[in-house]
Amino acid sequence: MGNVWVFDSRFGSLDRAPKLHVLCISLLAWNAISYSFPFLLFLLLCCCVPLIGNFLGYNMNMGSIDRGATDDQISGLPSWSYKEVEANLELGDEAECNSDAENETSLTFLCARFVTWLQECCICLARYRDKEEVRQLPCSHMFHLKCVDQWLRIISCCPLCKHELER
Repeated sequence: MGNVWVFDSRFGSLDRAPKLHVLCISLLAWNAISYSFPFLLFLLLCCCVPLIGNFLGYNMNMGSIDRGATDDQISGLPSWSYKEVEANLELGDEAECNSDAENETSLTFLCARFVTWLQECCICLARYRDKEEVRQLPCSHMFHLKCVDQWLRIISCCPLCKHELER
């Protein structure tokens, strides 16, 4: 109603009630600002803060400087070239897991999942290939060399079990 009263020239609100006209315009301006507040907040958080941070030279990784492992710690961990092993999963008399006929299918599935889990890097989710460099952490988890080195420079713990590296 205020829009029609203020902006429609047929009513001539400025001549008849100048104070009421100013009040309507100020309320309309307040409504426009309050409705645009979420958009302005979005612009501030998503656009202005990162730009100001870059301009001032703020590094987003500054808090993790002391949490990452040193190059000496990383190079001290064992690494080698991966050798792919043929995995035949047949349960027989020599299997470590003795099971009934009904549990045999689920046990085969679990063993297959376990072998698959051992053959892929849990950081990049890619399977290990023959002659690819891998690194083993003190907790015995294994990852691609490049993946785990990058991870350890940020935070010095295992990505799976959160076991800390020795300082």
